[in-house]
Amino acid sequence: MQGKNRGQLPDPAAVSSVAGLAAAAKALVAALGLKQNQVAQRSELSEGTVSGLFKGRSCPREDTFERFITEGCGQRWKPWHEAWVRASAERRRPSSNDLAAEVEELRARVEELETVVDGLGAAMRAQARTPTPADGVNDWARQSRRQQGAQFLATVGPADFHVVSGLTTRVVHIPEVDEFLGKVKELALQDMAELSVFVLTHAGSFTPVLADEHWDTGYDEATVDAYVGRLRHEVVRHLGGATSPAEAPAQRAWPAKDPWAERPTGGSLPAMESPSRWVSEEPPF
Repeated sequence: MQGKNRGQLPDPAAVSSVAGLAAAAKALVAALGLKQNQVAQRSELSEGTVSGLFKGRSCPREDTFERFITEGCGQRWKPWHEAWVRASAERRRPSSNDLAAEVEELRARVEELETVVDGLGAAMRAQARTPTPADGVNDWARQSRRQQGAQFLATVGPADFHVVSGLTTRVVHIPEVDEFLGKVKELALQDMAELSVFVLTHAGSFTPVLADEHWDTGYDEATVDAYVGRLRHEVVRHLGGATSPAEAPAQRAWPAKDPWAERPTGGSLPAMESPSRWVSEEPPF
């Protein structure tokens, strides 16, 4: 070895930190009379790696430090490995001051998040209590459509269908007609445009009852057809279409209130000559 004797080599047992490890490595090279580039060549490390090791800004990798000690400086690895372990552990272990600072930072972040969450909760509660303008507009639009549909149904008038025997007159299936009437009322109170499409595209006819016995009953087909014709006429008039007096079906003065609100099940419906029997605030159907 060149330079000073081994008695002047640094003692790895005295190393307990990354800074101490860097100082001891630098002192070792100096005690051996070596230069930085010589150690780099022997250990096959770059001069930049050796220089970084001497600065002590971070703990070197274990395999890098081993090559520096054993190949670059020709020293036994075990005592220097123990020094490296102590330095590495010291680097990973934060001081009490560091821990206190981290705790304070985390506490500040938690308080900030709690403030944000409280603000969001208050805003959501206020929004739930106060209807938005959009809700008001939508409610008004729905109410307007329902009022328009109710006026239309009152104009069309009730479906004055009688349940009669199929042996005496042509009749159609009751459930099929009732389903049609229910759909007309539903669409009228939601969207007149959809009602118009439904009525004008409907076939206008219903399945006839092929009566073989006196109990084979249904709605009078002629009465149903007349009503569907009147319904189509009012839809066309609502859409702004013109109908001649000859095309328009016979009109009657229908009651303003809903004549169909309490439709009886089975049997014949009350005749239109007694409209006062129908009492409801809902439109026809």
